[in-house]
Amino acid sequence: MENSLIQISETSVQLISPINIGVVVENIDGASHFLKDVFQTKSVERGRTAAIVESGSKIVQIGLGDALLQFMEPGSDASRWSRLLREFGPSVYTIAFYVSELDAAATLLEERGVRLLYRSRFEGDAISQSVCAFDTMQILGFNIELVQARDSAVVTNHMEKGPLHGEVSPLFHVEMVVDDIDGARDFLAQIFGAKQVEVEMSTFLEQLLDNGKMLRIVHIGL
Repeated sequence: MENSLIQISETSVQLISPINIGVVVENIDGASHFLKDVFQTKSVERGRTAAIVESGSKIVQIGLGDALLQFMEPGSDASRWSRLLREFGPSVYTIAFYVSELDAAATLLEERGVRLLYRSRFEGDAISQSVCAFDTMQILGFNIELVQARDSAVVTNHMEKGPLHGEVSPLFHVEMVVDDIDGARDFLAQIFGAKQVEVEMSTFLEQLLDNGKMLRIVHIGL
């Protein structure tokens, strides 16, 4: 992963690379053991959001290639994560990014009509940082979490620990299924200044996988 510092422009929040990818599962031990058996992964500790810990959920973080996966097994049937699991099954529930100015980013998102799910703390590497999670599940297929970086050195040090564990190639894509692909693309462009990339590859994959079912694929660079 590259430097994950997010900078705020006048009209958008510029995302570069994720901190972690959160995945809700029914059996966290089964998920972590599978990755260990197949990819020789190891559990790592790179920080976690206090709101999830306080919910009583079980959390395991796994390094896979240069990605950090945060598996979560909900601890309460009444939690938002339990509801997500019941509705969609095991799935990505959040992607977390650093932000240089969290308050400015949160204000921009709320002004654009993006609902704030919660404010909490991100605990890790002997530091405690503010975090906001936003409800983008319906439009993007996952919620966006923004974490306040103290300075660029914090971000750089976080990502300069080298590739994480597992015999896999670096992370290239996170694939999500959405009802409105144009809406997802436009949302990312308007809020984060994201641009469509790899158009030829998207077309190739559509032709390869479509089988007459009107499959559309769009690659967005964040």
